[in-house]
Amino acid sequence: MSDRPRRNITASATTMPDRPRRNLDTRKTPATALSDRPRRNIPARATASNTSVTSTRKERTTTHRTSVTKRKRRVVEEAASTSQVNITNQPASGTTVERRRSKKVKFTQVETSASQVATSSRGDQPSIATIQETQVASSVVIQDTTIPQVTTTTIPVMRTTPKKRGRGRPPKASNGSVVGQNSRKRGYHAVEEEHKFAFKPKRRKGDTFAIPIPIRPQQVGQVYAIGLNDCAQCGMDESTEHLKKVRLIPSLGQFNIVDISAGSLHSAALTSDGKIVTWGCNDHGTLGRFTEAPKSAFAKEIFDAGNYEIGEENKPAYAEGLDNVNIVKVICGGNATFAISDQGHLYATGTFKGKDGILGFSYDHHVEQPIFTRYKLFENLTIVDIAANVDHVLALTTEGDVYSWGNGEAFRLGRKISERKSPNPLMPYDLGLKHIVRMYAGSYHNFVIDNNGKVLVFGLNNTGQCGISAPKQAIIPPEKHSFFNKMGEGQKVEEFAVGEHHTLARTQDGRVFSFGRTDYGQLGLGDSILPDTKETKGRLVTPTVIPGLSSIKSIGAGDNFSMAVKMDNKIYAWGFGDNYVLGNKKEEDATSPFLIPDLEEFKSKDIVRISCGSSHALFLMATASNLGGDAMDVDTN
Repeated sequence: MSDRPRRNITASATTMPDRPRRNLDTRKTPATALSDRPRRNIPARATASNTSVTSTRKERTTTHRTSVTKRKRRVVEEAASTSQVNITNQPASGTTVERRRSKKVKFTQVETSASQVATSSRGDQPSIATIQETQVASSVVIQDTTIPQVTTTTIPVMRTTPKKRGRGRPPKASNGSVVGQNSRKRGYHAVEEEHKFAFKPKRRKGDTFAIPIPIRPQQVGQVYAIGLNDCAQCGMDESTEHLKKVRLIPSLGQFNIVDISAGSLHSAALTSDGKIVTWGCNDHGTLGRFTEAPKSAFAKEIFDAGNYEIGEENKPAYAEGLDNVNIVKVICGGNATFAISDQGHLYATGTFKGKDGILGFSYDHHVEQPIFTRYKLFENLTIVDIAANVDHVLALTTEGDVYSWGNGEAFRLGRKISERKSPNPLMPYDLGLKHIVRMYAGSYHNFVIDNNGKVLVFGLNNTGQCGISAPKQAIIPPEKHSFFNKMGEGQKVEEFAVGEHHTLARTQDGRVFSFGRTDYGQLGLGDSILPDTKETKGRLVTPTVIPGLSSIKSIGAGDNFSMAVKMDNKIYAWGFGDNYVLGNKKEEDATSPFLIPDLEEFKSKDIVRISCGSSHALFLMATASNLGGDAMDVDTN
């Protein structure tokens, strides 16, 4: 292949004289050997002698005097005419004077020799000044033989324009702040600053919609419990680990109970005089009272200031921090408890928790709150309802607006939160809903109903617990429910019971629909919809009527079990059977609703309230002679 042109790979650089190449030896060549190479005129170094410096300057001045363009000479003349310098009033040589010119000029230096200064001090003849202008690209020395006389010595200082920067770090001032940037943060964090003290109610022009503050029930009843009691959440001594049947809580007999709420590991009740009674686990101030010596400095300060007594977790007692406050509603969450006063004020105690531990009580309070305190951010709002579950809460204002805050994992707050950069989830977030009248919170998903009976849903939907047929893992922001909103009058949803991964919906005609996770029978639809194995998560997206249930007046949902109460006060249960929570004295799952046995003593009583926690349930029962109003809506938390 001798005729094929090819690159000479083995030849060294010295064997290719015809190839243009860079002079690689210039770095080691003395400066005198580069006299033929054009180069930038570099000013003489300060280490040179005075004679050599003067000689070099004269040579440069003579060389450049003939090559200076007319434009530069005109600029110098104009500058001299507008900013005229009187040499007689100038200080010694080396004085630097800045004047306006093109962007390339850095400064103008006026130098005067010693003989010129002496001549100028006598004032008997004009002085000759050397003006040297240093530019970005090169240095130009201009020597004029005549300098016009002037009468002023004030020269304006040139104000430099900051250089525009790209994606680099912005410049900082001497105090450390960023130049040209406001100190207040923008975006969602600006909302935190604006609402640092209190939110303000929305004002809609011409909108007269308003929800009244709820009236505290006056129907006094007895409280019964069933299920897990390892933290005394059923009101019994901790030596009783489970309640295998529905039993009366005798220690609550001294209180006039009109409302109840079951949390994850604790419970609360509302008395007829507007006080809160709590019992169960108090690891993070959930009960709103002291059950042991305070550990944190914050809690110790509150304890010492109030001179509080230390009580016992397993014995129901009044919560602290609500003196002279009239409570009308109480709701238990996972690690916090919430209450509404007759003035529409929100009170809370406890904390929110996440996968890494305690999140805090509020966005500016990152420790647990040991007793009830008013929620400051809502001081200007009237709160009329609250719904809470494991680690988040919803608040409803009198204008029908909904706020959510707490643990933002799994989209339960109705918005997407990035782990890398996210707004504070403990800052209440306005969901942008309008004219909402009822709310229901599950562990990771929520339902709300507006004044027209329309249903909206948001949160996690990985097992179909939102009842949305679209293949969505999460519903954010809140979305109108296509199934329930098509129901006609008399068949609309009256209430929801929201569990961990499943949902119950009771309609106006007494039917119960279920959807979501199916593997423990929590939907009550029988064995036909169960997955092949317990390890496989079964899911049902379409709301389906539970057969065998009719004339239902209230429903409840725990983490993975469900309950329903008929108009004749019979209690039905189904789902996950651990901890004997189903009331059948067995730790076995039930895939279809069954009547809880041994409830003969309830024949003369009316169940006015049912509330399901994680693994326990509470019932408020009133005698027939004390019945004087409609049955209360169910609390699913």
